Amino acid sequence: MSGSGSGGGFGSGGTGGSFDCSTLAFETHINSPLPAEIAKLSVGDILHIDLSNMNGIQVVRVTYQGNVVGGLVDQNIRMKQCLEQGFSFNAIVRSISGAAVKVFVSAQG
Repeated sequence: MSGSGSGGGFGSGGTGGSFDCSTLAFETHINSPLPAEIAKLSVGDILHIDLSNMNGIQVVRVTYQGNVVGGLVDQNIRMKQCLEQGFSFNAIVRSISGAAVKVFVSAQG
């Protein structure tokens, strides 16, 4: 499928396969960041990862204090599978440069 439009979509990409969700950890950038929410973040903040429906598409979103910050595309399929299985994930803010927010995502113990 080729892309169809833009604006706020955080949902595709990643790979499938058999894996252990409790060991899933990676560094990435937040996709489709919302500037007003990014402005509230500081390095070291802990963000929450969950699943949401956006225009009928299931997406992996990043929230901070209940507000959507953006989404995750890296490891998207694995993240969706793990979240659907009941695993919880957090993202720790590693760096902020304008709208570019680097985070480290890992399963909660």
